[in-house]
Amino acid sequence: MPSREEHLQKAKHNEKLAVVLQPEYKDWCVTAIFYAALHYVDMHLASEGTHPTSHDKRNPLIAKHYLLREIWSPYRKLNILSRNARYYAAPIVDADINNARTWLDAIKAFMRSKGHKLD
Repeated sequence: MPSREEHLQKAKHNEKLAVVLQPEYKDWCVTAIFYAALHYVDMHLASEGTHPTSHDKRNPLIAKHYLLREIWSPYRKLNILSRNARYYAAPIVDADINNARTWLDAIKAFMRSKGHKLD
């Protein structure tokens, strides 16, 4: 299972990828942003010794976790946006990317407020 640090590095990697993808591949940009959020969440869970192996296992953990439930809404919105882009060919526009970045920023701010060093 990946460590807290490995999840942090993967989250940062996905954020950098989103910047590269944005001009031409907006669907994959929001997907990379979602997976950055996923790894920030998994970073927190790993610090507690929990390692979900699928979305079906992770989602209820976030929704019911005594701390993480505070970020369930932005995480869920990112998940839906990414899923719609990947599986339903939903058109992604700049406003979607702006929303995705706002939701990711909320998740990162939450992680910082809980003592996680992200930089």
